Amino acid sequence: QLILLANDLCAIYVKDSLEDWGLEAKHYGEVLAENPNLKMVIHSGDGQLLSDTVKALGAKLDVDFIAVVDSSGSVMEGGNFGCKSGSVMNSIAVKKVLSSRTSAYGVEEFSNIPYGIVAAAPVLDSGNLIGCVVVGFNLYKETIPDITAKHYNVACTIFKETERVSTTI
Repeated sequence: QLILLANDLCAIYVKDSLEDWGLEAKHYGEVLAENPNLKMVIHSGDGQLLSDTVKALGAKLDVDFIAVVDSSGSVMEGGNFGCKSGSVMNSIAVKKVLSSRTSAYGVEEFSNIPYGIVAAAPVLDSGNLIGCVVVGFNLYKETIPDITAKHYNVACTIFKETERVSTTI
């Protein structure tokens, strides 16, 4: 649960900003998932080529992390930028994509990102699900509270349950 502390207008701004970032990450994921070069690299099984591809994509996009996840829910070898390899089946967005073949996003933990905006999009090849692309923003950065403080001249704090994630205080 995301808890926002600010006056009502600031809370609405932060909620809308998170929603906008979620939709942006979802759009990026959907575009990447349709990229024929990425599909070719996934099929190749070449971890170094996948690493080079994901790093190049990550450098072009203004996101904090990208992961290429196989159909069993593990980040593929070399398929990570800004996050760790390994199983990510604890991600609600990844579970939804792998079970429904529908893009999803939300605010959750992902890989080594303790709290972030996480969007996942299915990678389909000839109608077959070969995995998903995960794109997101790390909420442990000071970005959202700083922007809110600047625009509204107030202090802003984002909590993950009872833990202070990011603040201007």
